[in-house]
Amino acid sequence: MTVFGKRMVAYCYDNYFGKDWHPQLRKLHVTKVNIPIDVKNSILNFFKVAHITFGTVDFIIKDDKWYFLEINVNGDWAWLENLANTSFSHLLIATLLEG
Repeated sequence: MTVFGKRMVAYCYDNYFGKDWHPQLRKLHVTKVNIPIDVKNSILNFFKVAHITFGTVDFIIKDDKWYFLEINVNGDWAWLENLANTSFSHLLIATLLEG
């Protein structure tokens, strides 16, 4: 999940290669997923309390249950844009313009 202010997008890896998928990045298959409202609200609340505007949030999703792993406030998302053939830049720009 990538969070830009109150905006967020989430993608799931459909084929995971183990501890480090970076060397096989181009072979990684990602699918956009809908974020459950309770997960979305929890993340937005935490970001508000922690005074975080941007971050990537890692989860494991098993049997439709989302298990929180970590938040990276220096998260890299450009690789995901390219891999998913989409753009998140407009979300970042809108967040920055809100100040």
